[in-house]
Amino acid sequence: MARLGGVRVNALWYREFLDYDPRPDLARTMAPVLAVTGSKDLQTPPEDVAAIAAAAAGPVETVVVDDVSHILRTQSGEPTLRSYRKDVRHPVDPRVVQLLLRWLDQRTDRSGLVPERAVAP
Repeated sequence: MARLGGVRVNALWYREFLDYDPRPDLARTMAPVLAVTGSKDLQTPPEDVAAIAAAAAGPVETVVVDDVSHILRTQSGEPTLRSYRKDVRHPVDPRVVQLLLRWLDQRTDRSGLVPERAVAP
């Protein structure tokens, strides 16, 4: 175990997580990507959505939602990791839900068929 911002975290998971570079996987992804984060995301800087857009091979839509944390919950005041335990009991911010529903609706094949290829070989 390790402590991050005073919160106990699984050190092994963090080492593996920090070693992972998503860019090669994004470069092979031909499917549309919706990259959503919150303006109060302490784990992934909101400006990282631009890096996702640059790395992905397919179309990308990026959105930063005001006053939303990494766990996509509304967070008033100063952002803090300590509030996650309480925040996770609340629903995902309604703006995120509506954004996702709109994005999916725009890309839904009304025939019910799955697109042929989402990832390049």
